[in-house]
Amino acid sequence: MNNYKFSIIIVSWNVATYLDQCLASLFKYCYFDYEIIVIDNNSSDQTVALIKEKYPTVKLIVNEVNQGFAQANNQGVDQSTGDFLLFLNPDTELIDNSLEKAITYLTNHQHLGMLGVNILNSDQTNQISVRKFPSLYSQLITLLKLNNIFPSLNQEYFQKDFDYHKTQQVESIIGACMLIKRTVYQAIGRLDNDYFIWFEEVDLCRRLNQKNFPVYYFAETKIIHHGKQSFKQIMTLSRQALFNRSMLIYFKKHQPWWQFMILVILLPLNYLLTFIQQILNIQKRDY
Repeated sequence: MNNYKFSIIIVSWNVATYLDQCLASLFKYCYFDYEIIVIDNNSSDQTVALIKEKYPTVKLIVNEVNQGFAQANNQGVDQSTGDFLLFLNPDTELIDNSLEKAITYLTNHQHLGMLGVNILNSDQTNQISVRKFPSLYSQLITLLKLNNIFPSLNQEYFQKDFDYHKTQQVESIIGACMLIKRTVYQAIGRLDNDYFIWFEEVDLCRRLNQKNFPVYYFAETKIIHHGKQSFKQIMTLSRQALFNRSMLIYFKKHQPWWQFMILVILLPLNYLLTFIQQILNIQKRDY
């Protein structure tokens, strides 16, 4: 891999058990030149002690308050030294050494903007990890809680017919595993700190697209993503508020003003539906 160094950046919040699995898998399957940087967002579990006692070679940044996903990742970037950056969720787990294939692919195709990989659920079925850019239509369906009732309405947005066996250019990848060259990351403006959580990776993909840096899905690398472990600790209404805030930031930044206003007008109805959902304890993911 031409002596490139890779910085693996992990933002963690109260998922010590999953982070332990993630780090163990990295040390087991990564044979290239790399460093690991963990940013702890004010966890109340044993995350900090785990890193200090079991993984002393990991660079640890401890935040006194939760800085959110984007800002914490940028903290990691500021402390990193790699030529390439790998943003990895703490609840991911390598199952083999195929991450090296993705790294080799990106180093051999440096015109690419960013690379995502095949994300698997805990049972190793394909996880939806490729999407179209958000549209007014797709977000109306989401706000009105129609995804669970009529799954076909957002079939195009969620790329339900996507061929996960084929490496190809895509619009957007999820933030669980993102590989990007440092110079590209700096050139397009880094993750936007205005996003606390959600939409920050979509915003990044959008800006890469605007600057003619293609985003690719790489089929030959597979990792497990146990999925939303941090957010299971947050009440449904609070999760919805975080999602809505980021959605509005994205639409104000990238979409016509009238689309932004339509979404704002629908927020009271969305919160009513979310409250009903919370009362009924409906845990299906709707966004």
